[in-house]
Amino acid sequence: NVSVFEFALQKMLLQQIERLRRPARRADYHSFRAVAGDLVIVLSALAHLGAAGDASRAARAFAAGAGQLTLLDSLRLAPPAGCGLEKLDGALDRLAASVLPIKQRTLLAAAHVVGADGTVSAEEAELYRAIAAVLDCPAPPLVA
Repeated sequence: NVSVFEFALQKMLLQQIERLRRPARRADYHSFRAVAGDLVIVLSALAHLGAAGDASRAARAFAAGAGQLTLLDSLRLAPPAGCGLEKLDGALDRLAASVLPIKQRTLLAAAHVVGADGTVSAEEAELYRAIAAVLDCPAPPLVA
């Protein structure tokens, strides 16, 4: 069983290795609709992580992030089983192959999910940093 911290660390390291192997990445996804399912997985994973099992908290956090994606009006919170680390891994790989505006909006939406309850746990911060690194928009460490 892999922890969120281990997943985040692995994802960031693999991203750095990939960047050394192929510095220029071609964008395969140019539309928010093409990656809508991936956005749901990323935002849902963050929402469930921060909610610690509270479904209404997760729904509020997800809504805060989804509200930043105004081009997509039908985003719905995925259940915890639908946004585990394996699914998150694939979603992040597809989002990494998106154009810059999609990456930027993904990070903005993710930040709103993480900050929805006014607190940021160490796991949320590390997962957010991993997401940012995979999207080639590294975020600095968040310190208390």
